[in-house]
Amino acid sequence: MKLTVRELRRRKGWTQRELAERLGVSPGAVANWEVGTRTPSLETALRLAALFDVAVEDIRFLREGAHSSQATRSA
Repeated sequence: MKLTVRELRRRKGWTQRELAERLGVSPGAVANWEVGTRTPSLETALRLAALFDVAVEDIRFLREGAHSSQATRSA
């Protein structure tokens, strides 16, 4: 079952700002991942997976049906 960044973050009880600080990114980047308008870089996606102790393949980054070029840009 794939989980979103928002679901994983909320399970830890972290705010977007707290997650951003742990990853060294902006809170805006986390917000963009959560709404599915952007995806993290591969390096950041791997760090996210390690932080949440899940496989990167188990994280859903894009909204269902999102296929635009804007939805695949890295943040």
